[in-house]
Amino acid sequence: MFASDPTNPCATLQAFAARRADVHDVFRAVVGYNNWLAPVETLTGRYGRAPIRRVAYGESAEFPPGELWLFTDGDAAERAVAAGSALGEYATGLTGVDLFSSLPAEVHAVRVNPVSPAELTWNFPPEAFAAAVAWAQVLRFEHAVRGWSAGAAVDLAALADYPQFEVFAFPNRTVLTMPEQGGLTNPAVVCTAPDCAKAILRRVPEALRSQLQVVFTTGRELLDKLPAQGMDGLMLNPAGPGPTFPVRLPAS
Repeated sequence: MFASDPTNPCATLQAFAARRADVHDVFRAVVGYNNWLAPVETLTGRYGRAPIRRVAYGESAEFPPGELWLFTDGDAAERAVAAGSALGEYATGLTGVDLFSSLPAEVHAVRVNPVSPAELTWNFPPEAFAAAVAWAQVLRFEHAVRGWSAGAAVDLAALADYPQFEVFAFPNRTVLTMPEQGGLTNPAVVCTAPDCAKAILRRVPEALRSQLQVVFTTGRELLDKLPAQGMDGLMLNPAGPGPTFPVRLPAS
């Protein structure tokens, strides 16, 4: 299984080009990256934020209409400039969660590292925007889970509001559990994202895997239904790559 490097999305892009990573790996790496370069005009005009840090790649910017050009690093931006692109002023140090959580309506394409070698680029057409927004929500929630793991109080309201958990159901509709794990008696195996679910399915024996169906559910449904079915908690992402954490559920 390929492990995305959150500090270097280019490694994941190269792995994807070499067919060693899949689209979920790329979304996790790209949306989870925290050091993007974005046009200052985009940041101020479309997101309503003033840049903290900025770098100039010329006096003016000229982009194809409706396109948002993002760069992973200064070298990628300099390659575009060397090829004749007018980039103007860029803001630095931006998070992918911020950039992709609410793409402006007038943007119809997002280009990552345009003009760079193909294996370092990634393009978001409009049909991929919903997936980018969903991944921003995944990574924001996983950030909260890491806080819980570090000692912050578990926020059951945030868990209830999360709309896209994945669980594993047998044909009789019982749910896959991990008995006596994480200090819990019978926690349900619950994943925050598709790559986490895929990691679970890689680990279970083939005979068991063929019986399991991935079911999408909300945090509210888990809180409401699992205790009545004999489960006292959630084992989040026990196979990674999202954060692994046991959540004890209130008794029904």
